[in-house]
Amino acid sequence: MSSHLSRKTTEALRAAVKTACDEALAVMQADKLAGYPDPRYTEVNWPQAVFNIVYEGIADVARARYMGQRIAQLPPELLAFVFYPLPNGDRLSAALVCKTWRDTLFGTPTLWTNVDFNKPGPQGALTRYVSLSANLPLETLDVCFTAASNLEVCDILASHISRARKLSVTIDDPPGTAEDQQRLNSVLSHPAPLLRMFRLFDHAGWWNTDRDEQIHLFGNAAPMLKAVKLHCHVEALRGSMQALANVKQALYSSSGTLIAETLAQFADLCPALEELAVEVDGWENQSLEAPLAFTPSLVEFIVVANRKDFDPAELLASFNLSPIPRVWVSYNLNAFTEEIGNTIGHFLPPNIAPVRTLRIDTSAYANTTFNMQLYSGDVQLCKPATFDRRTVERVILDASLEAGIAQMAKLLQDVVTLYLGEPSFYMDLLLNEGPLPSVETLFICVIKPEHQSDHGDRSIFFAKDSNGRLPLACPKLRVVHIAARTGQNDVMLDPALVLRFLKEYLEFDAERLPVLVLQGLRLLEHNVDDIAMLLSYVDELQVVNGPLQWNREYSDLLHWQGYVAESALWIGH
Repeated sequence: MSSHLSRKTTEALRAAVKTACDEALAVMQADKLAGYPDPRYTEVNWPQAVFNIVYEGIADVARARYMGQRIAQLPPELLAFVFYPLPNGDRLSAALVCKTWRDTLFGTPTLWTNVDFNKPGPQGALTRYVSLSANLPLETLDVCFTAASNLEVCDILASHISRARKLSVTIDDPPGTAEDQQRLNSVLSHPAPLLRMFRLFDHAGWWNTDRDEQIHLFGNAAPMLKAVKLHCHVEALRGSMQALANVKQALYSSSGTLIAETLAQFADLCPALEELAVEVDGWENQSLEAPLAFTPSLVEFIVVANRKDFDPAELLASFNLSPIPRVWVSYNLNAFTEEIGNTIGHFLPPNIAPVRTLRIDTSAYANTTFNMQLYSGDVQLCKPATFDRRTVERVILDASLEAGIAQMAKLLQDVVTLYLGEPSFYMDLLLNEGPLPSVETLFICVIKPEHQSDHGDRSIFFAKDSNGRLPLACPKLRVVHIAARTGQNDVMLDPALVLRFLKEYLEFDAERLPVLVLQGLRLLEHNVDDIAMLLSYVDELQVVNGPLQWNREYSDLLHWQGYVAESALWIGH
């Protein structure tokens, strides 16, 4: 290990020490252990003098214990960098460094309320891990049930399921004895009064194989349960309707082909369900009475196609979607073009009202997505659609752009709000289709800042028009909104570039652009004259901090682990 740390790292570690001090003070001020505050939200004004004392104390410990060793040459903040920011695995590694770190780590219960133990480990490690949290509520309890770990996992669930707020159980390579199965059924039937989210991934279909309706998840005593992610046979859940009575969000998947009636049965088990996502490998509708209907409370339906040769249009045709305000379809990234076209056609008029909002490649990663939202009327963006107004939203995600070109002219006629990603060929696409008669707001999503420097010719700001079709006619255009996407910092933009885009690429009825909005990015400040010229061309300039955020992110509901992987399906909005 090097004995030199950069200034940035040293400052970060120093901040970690102060955070640790704040947490310690909050604990001392707490009336009882149950009131121990979440360190993420602890805001205590610790006097600098006290902070200095703690800092010096840590330094003294380092010098006393490690005099002459290389670790004593490191900034003493490093000894305190064992608090909340460290992920679970790093905390365990840090505990091996020295007694000071170990005592600090193991003596701070709030560090251990997220128990992520879904991979096999040494016998007894999970028990020790959970014990470190004392009696605090467990923010996450994530365990894996295997032939080797089943006894310990069942003991942990039996003793601590009542403390879990988020429970995740993966059944992988399970033992086949009836006794083992009965043990798991039993512990999952214990009451879970604090549980808010439950994930069960039973890949082998092993849980409740006998479909015993006397087996009830959480003893039908999970009053706070609002979200579930279930990969299991729906028949195994028949005795658990009371436990699922208050569920609002659900992700459901089953191995192999999904039967339409099975999905309808699952929805019936959750009478309060508002948002349903379903992962599908294949689809079969055996019902003689089509289309099927979902529970009346459902306001959002999401279909994720796992296989490239599966067309979600088959699934959509099996249900009456008209009462559901928002419907999303996410294709496999290698889906066949003609199948995507089928689904787009399923959503287009005369099936529903004209398209009001169109989003093309505004994802942070994908380069050739065709995403659209179809509304039944004029709807304000970035605000939740309301069920009472019967707002209808239809979204195609992660579909090849080629699939939508044939439909483009039809789509563009009624579009009021248009979102464009930064790659230059989207301007060519629009120019091929002629004017945009209804567009009032144009969003340009700067998703790759390097386009303006290293790859300028690939940016929409440098789009080339070899056929003399520029400028693009948008007679009703009032607002141009240029924004950075989520996760980007310090995106810089040349004001001359923006001015050129407004004057040479766009044509609108007003003499000057009524409103220009810059969000999550900054103009190059040294180009003072260019900034002045840009300001003279717009009536109003608005600057918004932070990157562009959509009104709703679906990553947690769509993905089993609760995050969006770069290689997985991406919500392209």
